[in-house]
Amino acid sequence: MSFLKFLEQGLQHANSNNTELGDRSKYVGASDVGQCLKKVYFEKTKKREFSLKELVVFQRGHNAESIVEQGLQHNPLKEKYKFYKQVETKGAGELNYMKSHIDFVVEWPNELVIIECKSISSPLPNNKPRESWLFQVALQMEQLKITAKKPINRAIIVVIDVNSGQIQEFMIPYNKAYVAVAQKRAQTLWDCIQNKQEPKGEVTDLCGFCLYKNSCESLQKNAKKLPEEVISLAQRAKELSQSSKEAKAIRENLLAFMQSINATSAAGGDISISIQNRRGQERISLDDLREKYPDVAQEVTIKGDPFSILKIY
Repeated sequence: MSFLKFLEQGLQHANSNNTELGDRSKYVGASDVGQCLKKVYFEKTKKREFSLKELVVFQRGHNAESIVEQGLQHNPLKEKYKFYKQVETKGAGELNYMKSHIDFVVEWPNELVIIECKSISSPLPNNKPRESWLFQVALQMEQLKITAKKPINRAIIVVIDVNSGQIQEFMIPYNKAYVAVAQKRAQTLWDCIQNKQEPKGEVTDLCGFCLYKNSCESLQKNAKKLPEEVISLAQRAKELSQSSKEAKAIRENLLAFMQSINATSAAGGDISISIQNRRGQERISLDDLREKYPDVAQEVTIKGDPFSILKIY
């Protein structure tokens, strides 16, 4: 057994024994409502083991929380506030199937502030928080208000780029409109789970990384008109040098999206994206040529692997 397989078994065991979030198929979480509802539906109804890559991503999220916790725990101003981690809240009345697990709640003298931690490995579209995060913290604030004894008017989303080490913060005010939309989406998802009926899929820049993309009719039908997140990423890629790390990360995401919809071209706004598939080039191994067949170059010709080129106009 390889060490990585050995490591994967340990992480699988740790994940299966982690009861912190409970059985997520039995409720709708605040983090569920802003994601593609079809993806979340499959995650809740189709039991499977997570891959090593997914388990590492989970650990990446825990690392982001640990960084924030260290900053809260050892801050010189700590005497002026208290903080609580993994605070569980629930919806009231007919919404009791909804539940949140808040990363941190900071108690100041005159208010409570929610802190939500996110880790990323590629740039955010438009350098703004994802809408799914806004729905998440809106529900968290709404549910925390049920039992809170102090005002709750804002949440802070802390975003850590694990590649660059860059940290961003987004202050999100309480927004009743976002709460209403989030609750409606939660109801739709819960009804689909109870009725065992798949909800419609939603096309975003994250579709390229979805495990269910190959069987998603919504993706195949609608994706050739680029979603806004993909357009903004493509516009950002055009502004950057192709050799920059940020540009490479964005282009990898865009290529994954285009491959997920099995398209060689797509457009949206004033952006067009195309993929040109190239055959691998033939090359000669000079080392083999000199060592084995100094007079027969053709016998040591090596064919390169096929590759794809992403172009943005």
